[in-house]
Amino acid sequence: MLHFFLKFASVIQMKFLVLTQFYTPETGAAQTRLKEFTAALANSGHTVEVFTAMPNYPLGRIFDEYKGRFYDCEVQGQIKIHRVWLFAALGRSLSRLLCYFSFTFFCFFAFLVCKRPDYIFVNSGPLFLVLPGRFLAWVFRCKLILNVADLWPRSVEKLDGAVFKFLIKFSRGLEAWAYSTSDYVVAVTEGIRTALLDEKKVPSDKVLFLPNGVNTTLFDPGNAEPIPSLDLVKILDKKFVFIYPGNHGYAHALDNVLDAAKIIQNEAANDSELNQIHILLIGDGSEKRRLVEKANSLRLTNLMFHEPVSSEHLVPILKKSQVGLINVKNSSLASETRPAKMFPIMAMGKAILFSGFGEGANLLSEVKGGRVVEPENPQALATEMMNFFKNKYDLNQMGINNRNFVKSKMEFSSLINEWLQDLFRREGKI
Repeated sequence: MLHFFLKFASVIQMKFLVLTQFYTPETGAAQTRLKEFTAALANSGHTVEVFTAMPNYPLGRIFDEYKGRFYDCEVQGQIKIHRVWLFAALGRSLSRLLCYFSFTFFCFFAFLVCKRPDYIFVNSGPLFLVLPGRFLAWVFRCKLILNVADLWPRSVEKLDGAVFKFLIKFSRGLEAWAYSTSDYVVAVTEGIRTALLDEKKVPSDKVLFLPNGVNTTLFDPGNAEPIPSLDLVKILDKKFVFIYPGNHGYAHALDNVLDAAKIIQNEAANDSELNQIHILLIGDGSEKRRLVEKANSLRLTNLMFHEPVSSEHLVPILKKSQVGLINVKNSSLASETRPAKMFPIMAMGKAILFSGFGEGANLLSEVKGGRVVEPENPQALATEMMNFFKNKYDLNQMGINNRNFVKSKMEFSSLINEWLQDLFRREGKI
């Protein structure tokens, strides 16, 4: 059936407007996912426009090359991208809410610069974007598709606590309205899909599934671009490197990694070979400054922070690293998550050490692509890192298992084409 769909895909030419606060050249899971999503739509013959914010994530400030502008329009390949100013901020404070609200407000005016689409694809979070999304769908008289990457506001309640009680109460009502008013709701994980159907009572004929994947052509062990940093070259050529590429936020509980690094450093006093273990944290986020200060206070010599890098630059760094590192907070939300950062690591044929539980951990265990330890247990994490270093596991076979899995099951282009097939079938277009 997929072959039939691909054969006649060029006949079905739709117009998509993607509404998202996060987009390339920002780095992160959502940005990578949406870049692949919009590229796959365009490559299938569809017209794509993106309405997004001036790049600011994960730095919390607008990128230098976009400063001083209220509106900007650019074309990347076949995709037209509209950008508007927002109040850039990080963290879990009122300023972060102003960041969300400012972009949400300006999204209402997208009809002034965007052409009438057939579908508006709203990327949540933040959930507030469904408000301008619904307005634009009414103005353009088109279908509204809500993409649910996490069950906001539940994620705010469980991770942040009920600090803004009025906002959370409002958001619960907005969530219910968003599901009822959207023509389709897209789940990113099996856990979210189950919650939408069983807990949120979203009709099954409205729920679509589009999991995170990876571009296995880009993330290919055969690619050998130069490493973009001399400091990284020195570390990657001489150490046994565990690499964490991703956001340094509250939900990622990276204190666990720092504490594990301290345990290994202490153990190295009695076993000098352990000095070969090095942890590389690539990325930025609301917790990074505090984490850097903590690492300094612990006098860690086996851990390095590095600024975010593009996907293209991440490829050679992953290639030279030994093991991928995934770390998540000990929260019930983990049961609904598949950390997107694990798929590029798998595509590069690397084993993974996963500190956490949930869909991502279960998937890794099923594939036999690494080891899983309980979340926020520094001793357990440190012990497994030392086990990896001492060759207690077959890293090569784990890497092969991971590469084979993502090649056959998690290729972005295939996942997106299957999603389009499901959408068009429900719309009666095929």
